[in-house]
Amino acid sequence: MEPVQETVTNAPTPSRTIRVTHEGDYNVSVNHGVTQAENGRRFLVFASIDDAMKAYQELKDSSVKASYLTYSLFVKSQAELTEETLNSQVSALVPEAHVTYSRVDDNLHTGKVVVDLLTDYQTIKAASTDSLRFFHFDPKRVRPARAQGEQQGQQNQWNQVRPKRDRVQGDRPQRDRPQGDRPQGDRPQRDRPQGDRPQRDRVQGQRDGTQRQRPQGGRGGPRQGRGANTNAV
Repeated sequence: MEPVQETVTNAPTPSRTIRVTHEGDYNVSVNHGVTQAENGRRFLVFASIDDAMKAYQELKDSSVKASYLTYSLFVKSQAELTEETLNSQVSALVPEAHVTYSRVDDNLHTGKVVVDLLTDYQTIKAASTDSLRFFHFDPKRVRPARAQGEQQGQQNQWNQVRPKRDRVQGDRPQRDRPQGDRPQGDRPQRDRPQGDRPQRDRVQGQRDGTQRQRPQGGRGGPRQGRGANTNAV
């Protein structure tokens, strides 16, 4: 007997609201309400989950772009919560509400509730009290807050101040070098006797031991020009 291969698919969670992004016409055999947004998208609302699932399949078979649509609420409670108590409080506010997803955070005071009708979302949000409050769930704000909380927890864990060690003078002994370890004269200086390199005594105006005599009257004596009178008496 050949083994049977199992195929796992991630099916979308059914909702009584279907968003249609198809620009053309569509045909659905189930009665429903229609709401059209400013951007041209149409929202189909059905009375039951079974009707919505049947219409969703008909849209897919007709190659119409459609998807289930839900509405998320952020919950904040003064009392500790569980998923059961949270769902019961939502049902008390809207008895016919269909909760497609609910979650309670680790702190037991916050969580998330997802419903499938816009009217139920608005009714639950408007029923907020001082002890139990509902807000629009914005994942862009919730995820950074969680990351910041986890980061602060890690900082509290790792940023434990380690006591400083009082360093007593002398903890790190210095090397006492006795004077005279390196006696003077390790590198003997060269005593050069006087006269090794005779100094040249230069007499003013003397070069190579001879004195150059210059006649008075300037450089080279009186200069006779070409036009000078040589027959002067």
